[in-house]
Amino acid sequence: MAENNRKIAVLISHSYGEPFKSLKEQIQPLAWESLVGPNIDVFFSIGKKSNKMSKLLDRKSTQWRYSEWLWILQRAMDRITLCIYNVKLPKVVALGNILQTDIPEGVRFQGAKTLASFRYLYENNYDVIYRTTMSTIPVTRNFLYFARTIDLDTPYYGGVVNTYASTSFVSGAGVFLNRSSLKLLVQNIHNWRHSDLDDIAISRILKKFVEPTEMSAINVYDHESARDIDVKLFETAIHVRCKSSQIPRDDLGIMKVVLEKYQKYLV
Repeated sequence: MAENNRKIAVLISHSYGEPFKSLKEQIQPLAWESLVGPNIDVFFSIGKKSNKMSKLLDRKSTQWRYSEWLWILQRAMDRITLCIYNVKLPKVVALGNILQTDIPEGVRFQGAKTLASFRYLYENNYDVIYRTTMSTIPVTRNFLYFARTIDLDTPYYGGVVNTYASTSFVSGAGVFLNRSSLKLLVQNIHNWRHSDLDDIAISRILKKFVEPTEMSAINVYDHESARDIDVKLFETAIHVRCKSSQIPRDDLGIMKVVLEKYQKYLV
């Protein structure tokens, strides 16, 4: 297959309210959506609005996940209440560039939403996908190089590699998968651990078949670090991750700094 003929999809995890609304309207037209063209599509994955019970369970799950002892309850609760998605994934409807998934929004539902979107992209014959977040900005030339040269004959799993509980996984801020890896994930929904964050759950399945390929990215956490990026890092970085360390978070402001100051390095 000629490198420019492969179907490429960028899958961005989206949600309701702020800062997601402003990031979608003000940042994405200048970031990932600018890549849309022949054989390259950008999709925003979103669930349905949560009811009070879904919000309560999601809040408890998030609180317990990082507790010294309550994580045991979190894992048990999420595995039991979400096990239906190990048998049948929620339906996905494409509304333009929105992939609307029939599952509530929330961290504990993220895995099922991600898997359902993967299945949609697999069934629609995409060769390469890049799963990312609203707070990333692509370094276009590097992204396109990898997207167009990744081997399609064997499973591929690449991005920034981290470690959690002795498990190496690719950060959910940017996960490259090819069609072979998508197939493995879709075929192994019964092995998906819904108690894990989705990037770790992806790794638990794929580690049996493929080792993660290390890639580089730029991480900025505030306005100061955004203004002081070493421009040499753009030579190899796939994207810039703008995850604010402030409370409340200011991903939007940081991304504006990056787009305004480093535009010539992002193309």
